[in-house]
Amino acid sequence: MKIHNEKEGLQLLKDLKASKSLINHHELVVETVERTLDRLPSSIKHLIDRNLVLIGCSLHDIGKVRKSSEESNSGKDHELAGRNLLLSLGVSPKIARYCMIHSLPEEKLYLEELLVGIADNLWKGSRDLSKELCFYQKSTALLNRKDELLFKKLDDVFEQISDENFRSYKEYLKVNRVSV
Repeated sequence: MKIHNEKEGLQLLKDLKASKSLINHHELVVETVERTLDRLPSSIKHLIDRNLVLIGCSLHDIGKVRKSSEESNSGKDHELAGRNLLLSLGVSPKIARYCMIHSLPEEKLYLEELLVGIADNLWKGSRDLSKELCFYQKSTALLNRKDELLFKKLDDVFEQISDENFRSYKEYLKVNRVSV
């Protein structure tokens, strides 16, 4: 099975009878990463496969379809379950790897995978500073130059998105009946 875009990724979740809240989570992460990608400094936009990031956001927690207890409780079993599920459906290993973004060491993640992990925090108004720093370091390595202004620009983008999303996160919790 080939997943061409995030809409097909979200449709796969629906076809697999994912819960409404799980689908909603993926939609919010996709929306968050779209805004993040749009605001990234132009000097690094060309380093990133936008479509791959969007697909990764649409599928990163698909393993929770098989490990549904991890929708409301923390756990990492859904990561391997998601990877294996996608591989069993014939999805490419490159896309299936997005299910493992929380388990793989950051230094082994590609820029696109780091952005999925960053967006998976930003959607709820929080930040993963370790992934953000790794994203900056990998970007500057690919650009073959250190750039403190780039660090500041990235930090500003991530902070703006986090602030915007924090306001809507409480609404998400109410809609999905999660106590605050």
